[in-house]
Amino acid sequence: MKKICSIIAVAALTFSFSSVYTLAKDETSTLNDTPELKENSRSAYDTYETYSYWDLYDDDFNPILPEEDRWLYDYWVDDYIKTEPVDAEGIRVTVRVAADEEFRAKHEGYWEEYTNRLIERVDDTLYRDFKINLTIEDFVEWQSDNQSAEDLLRELDHELSDGTYDLVIGFTNDSNFNYPSGKAFYWSGESIVKHRPNTAQLWRIILHEVSHNYGLEHCHPEERGDCILNGYYYKVDTFCDYHKEVLKENINLYGTAQ
Repeated sequence: MKKICSIIAVAALTFSFSSVYTLAKDETSTLNDTPELKENSRSAYDTYETYSYWDLYDDDFNPILPEEDRWLYDYWVDDYIKTEPVDAEGIRVTVRVAADEEFRAKHEGYWEEYTNRLIERVDDTLYRDFKINLTIEDFVEWQSDNQSAEDLLRELDHELSDGTYDLVIGFTNDSNFNYPSGKAFYWSGESIVKHRPNTAQLWRIILHEVSHNYGLEHCHPEERGDCILNGYYYKVDTFCDYHKEVLKENINLYGTAQ
């Protein structure tokens, strides 16, 4: 681990992907992307492909990387995670986290802390731009049993979405979840994301799927820019002007104003 800075200096990825998008009441959004390694490209986000979340901390849960290199992992170093109090100004949105057996096995012993940090990073963006305060109130061990990504999303909805919480965010590593990214219901508070070793992408996938819960569609192919609703979600944590306005219009779909 002491040699991590020299090891990661040569890492590089660019991403190509195809997207499938549907929009109808009670339908789901899917984003199917397949990253491919390219030569002569450079990205700081690839470092998580080699090192696990737990490798970034010592036994006392202090960050290991030297200060000058922490920009690579700023979403995981404690100084960069901004946790708003439960009664913070804005709209408090309660969250139930559900992790299936395959995801829990992948992060055995720390899956609750891991998913908490992912959602807190999503919360940083939503609170910064919209004063939406995601507050996790429940962690659930989920036994996923279905045969496709869409079936698993409906299973999550039927088994774990009882109206007690505003959003139910599922985490899976089930091989039957046949999309590498995530799925979400539009206008309803259920979504699932699939494990991937690149955590810099994973929290952005959560933000992307939760945006669909608020009714946001993908950016038009001709208007793609720095927006979490386009295919380049792995690089940004921002919304285009159009989607900012849509989310502001739909901001009261979930939660309680403080």
